[in-house]
Amino acid sequence: PTVKPLMYDLRTTDNKFAMAIDLSKNNIVEGDIEQILKKSGAAEVNIKQF
Repeated sequence: PTVKPLMYDLRTTDNKFAMAIDLSKNNIVEGDIEQILKKSGAAEVNIKQF
């Protein structure tokens, strides 16, 4: 393997995972997605550009 995998968060492990949402391919605005994730019990919501 010569390709380094894209790590969204270095803290991602077997009991903590990351969810990536491509906002350019989504019809829900960023703020609404953030609220939905928080109401669903997300421990934290971060917005990053890749």
